[in-house]
Order: sequence, then structure tokens, then C-alpha cells
Amino acid sequence: RQESLSRLEKTAKEHGHPLVYLSESECYANSEQHPLVIESFHYLSLDPPDCQADFWQGRSIYQAFLYCQEHEESKYVGMFPDVSFIRWYPYALDVLPAQGSKAKGIEALLDHLGLSAADAVAFGDGLNDREMLNFVGMGIAMGNAHEEVKSFADMTALEIAPGITA
Repeated sequence: RQESLSRLEKTAKEHGHPLVYLSESECYANSEQHPLVIESFHYLSLDPPDCQADFWQGRSIYQAFLYCQEHEESKYVGMFPDVSFIRWYPYALDVLPAQGSKAKGIEALLDHLGLSAADAVAFGDGLNDREMLNFVGMGIAMGNAHEEVKSFADMTALEIAPGITA
């Protein structure tokens, strides 16, 4: 796993693409105040992460964000067999273990609670929510969801005003 992160870090650096690494409880960027990182975290209503370039080394990293445009994905997708890349923002991809997803996380939680997927409800709006919405008994796409996401949901919430849903 560390070997893949090392290769990802090297490849991203060669192409000038920043990364944000997420552990169990912390996240750090590998570059200082990159505009795409700042923009995406503001979109999520979060403060942008501080820079700690070597944060990924020697610890468990559960997810990363790779910042590149859609036409640049080919530099990564298929080049790292033990990770998957899922676009969630115009300039950002989730980087997850190949078998990891929001659906897998929900499945583990439901197993722990003794519940089935049919008992679960999930809400989503981004392309990284497709599998999750399809997995649960009731998948609800937010009114502002990406159009493709809505086809994976059982229903779509109403959009009251831009950015506000019921």
C-alpha cells in the first residue's frame, strides 16, 4: 500500500497535481494552499487542510483526493491496480483502495449493527455516491445531484432554490 502511495505521489508531482491524504482522523495536503484544493474544500464547506507533504508516509491512509482535470485522468486510471479513482468534483478524484467505496463502508456498518442493506437509506449528490445509492434499500439523490447520479437513486429530493434541497 505504501508503495502505491509512493508511486501516486511521484506521478502526481511529475504532472503538477496536488494530493490530499486522509487518515482515520486527519487530512493534509502535499502542497501549500493550492487553489484547487482550497476551492474543493470550500465547496464542501470545510476549511482547506494544512500542508504536510510527508503525511502519507508510515501511517494508514484510507483515502486521498487527487486534483486533476478529467482529460488528465488517463495518467492515473489503470496505472495503479490496487486503487480506484472516482471523480467527485470537476477537478478532484477520490483515490480509494480498489475494493473500497462508500457502499462497502455502509455494508460494514450494517453488518456490525445486524441490519440489511434493505433497511438503510443514503443520500448523495456526486458521482462518488452512485454505488452507495444503488446498494441501500432507499437511495435518495439530492435535487442538485449530478444528473447521472439520479439514475442510481430510488428518488430525488426537490430542489427549493439553487443549493438548497428539501
